[in-house]
Amino acid sequence: MRKTGIFFIAILAIACTSQKAYKDSISFSLNDFKYSQQITGEEVHFNNPIMKPIRIEVQDSLLFTINIGEDSLISIYGLKDRSFIGKRIQQGQGPNDMLQPSFANINKKEIQILDIATSKIYTFPLNDFITNKAVPYTHEIQLEEQIFSDVHFLGNKIISTAHGNKHPFYLFNDLGYEKKEWGEYPVLNKDYTDIENSEAFQCTFTTNLMNKIVICYSWTDLIEIYDKDGNLEKRLHGPEGFIPYFKETHTNNVKMAKPEKGKQRDAYYNPVSVGDQFFVLYNGKYVDTEDYSLLSNRILVFNWDGTPEQILHLDQGIFTFTVDPVSKTIYGISDNPDFHILKFTYQ
Repeated sequence: MRKTGIFFIAILAIACTSQKAYKDSISFSLNDFKYSQQITGEEVHFNNPIMKPIRIEVQDSLLFTINIGEDSLISIYGLKDRSFIGKRIQQGQGPNDMLQPSFANINKKEIQILDIATSKIYTFPLNDFITNKAVPYTHEIQLEEQIFSDVHFLGNKIISTAHGNKHPFYLFNDLGYEKKEWGEYPVLNKDYTDIENSEAFQCTFTTNLMNKIVICYSWTDLIEIYDKDGNLEKRLHGPEGFIPYFKETHTNNVKMAKPEKGKQRDAYYNPVSVGDQFFVLYNGKYVDTEDYSLLSNRILVFNWDGTPEQILHLDQGIFTFTVDPVSKTIYGISDNPDFHILKFTYQ
């Protein structure tokens, strides 16, 4: 009887630990990736010192950065000759100024920039933007709802996060209105209030510009892939399978949710669409530890169907990046010890 009881308890324990944290999720680990490679970073020096870049994009042989603490918010660099081409977009509230820019889309013909502070998307002809310091925008989209994050294009729609709402995303038409609240928060095997959901499931996301959206969560190592109609195609939990721990608090009639001490971990941020794949930074560190750093040394690569493809182990940590798929080059930003741009070549 004693052995039977021990065996039953062991089986029960295995059953409990194998229970999925999220409904309809697929677990994966680092062993599920087909390839893994170590890549070495090289600091990219230009003929003019870089500012304090926090966003980065590449288009052909040009590198664009968004800077903080500067009157000019965007810098343009030539990668072939490592030249500084110029500064664009003054900080302010004038007709051609912005307060909080974010790259919405760059292609061979145009550059689209969101001013998060005003929820407006501006379109500039790319060649004119490069050569003309004060080029006016040719098109403006005013989103009908105030947003507080990046936007991405999805066919003829515009998608953004809807922080604090019942649904985690807004979907706008190409004119910026006909807003639709979109998507669902992940369902944990524990109850969360609306405020806890909003804080626990903060995320970054991107699209393939056509029919796929990938959502990468910041405080839980969860990735979701949706189609253009808002249908969940795949929910991936891994590579370590941790969940967020947030508690709602009330102070002076103000409701908020805070992470539980010692349990908060960085997960994913800044996914980048690269052809038929997406790349995403993975951290996994506990935020409250003394040696915590936002800088990440791993980029995970997935196909758009959610298949784990490759792990890129960086010899130096970065906090955001962009990818040039033609030259198979990653450009990342580090702030250790000072702001600088790193270049990694992958296979």
